[in-house]
Amino acid sequence: MKWLNATGLLLQFLSFWFAAPEILGDGFLKRMQVGLKSFVTKLSVLVVIVVVLGYGLTFSVMGILKGMSASETPVTKSEMMQYYIAFGIATLLYLYFIFNYKKIRAFIDSRLAGPLIEKLILNADLRKNALITGAILFTLGFLAQFMAILLF
Repeated sequence: MKWLNATGLLLQFLSFWFAAPEILGDGFLKRMQVGLKSFVTKLSVLVVIVVVLGYGLTFSVMGILKGMSASETPVTKSEMMQYYIAFGIATLLYLYFIFNYKKIRAFIDSRLAGPLIEKLILNADLRKNALITGAILFTLGFLAQFMAILLF
């Protein structure tokens, strides 16, 4: 049930970021426009960290688990082939991501960061919808945590 509690916490954390633009208001957003664009631009670094850590941890854990299970029952040739195929595909995707990182970052900067901040500043309806989404995420997070407490 820890995963349910962690999911609830994550939803509540995300809800804050949806609610913040409406709570802060357009005046504050206009004053902080440059800083907000810089913050949203840093999301590309977060994406790289998640991809690199996800890749490394996934195949480290898979290798350890395969090794531990191999001590009890031998690994078949088909299991090793499946592991190597999955490893090869993930490595190709990882390398593609790393080699195209500058393009991905430029896309995030030009297509996501700037327009998102502009829309949040100018569009009150978008801020209102983000607030409603934040309220829904917060409620779902609370319910997930409450269920984790009740079921444990």
